[in-house]
Amino acid sequence: MENAPSLCPLIESIAHERGLSVAHDTHYDAGNWQFWWWEGAIHRALDVQPYPDGRIEVAHLSTRYPVLPKLLAWARRAIPFFPEMGRADRQLLVRLQSPPMERLRDAIEAGLRVSRVTNRDGTTV
Repeated sequence: MENAPSLCPLIESIAHERGLSVAHDTHYDAGNWQFWWWEGAIHRALDVQPYPDGRIEVAHLSTRYPVLPKLLAWARRAIPFFPEMGRADRQLLVRLQSPPMERLRDAIEAGLRVSRVTNRDGTTV
């Protein structure tokens, strides 16, 4: 994952500009980053996953919960062995091979536009 160190400033910059939460290593040995937000009862995320061969995938994730979505999502993160109650969907948006950071930024921005992300100040992207 040769470009992973240079990804961190880019990811943090986009998260700060958009007022989004960002998480790193969201699943076992992934080395990924996820921008995440809530749209009503749906937990949305844009996943940026670098691979050892230099490629980077950007995917949109959405998880729907049957009831009390934020409580169930919190419980899954905070309580060991708490069952996954949400139904997750993953849509690959782009796969880039050793991309320059500008192309990766463009791909992330496009993924956030598709998702109609609302910034903390109430504006919609």
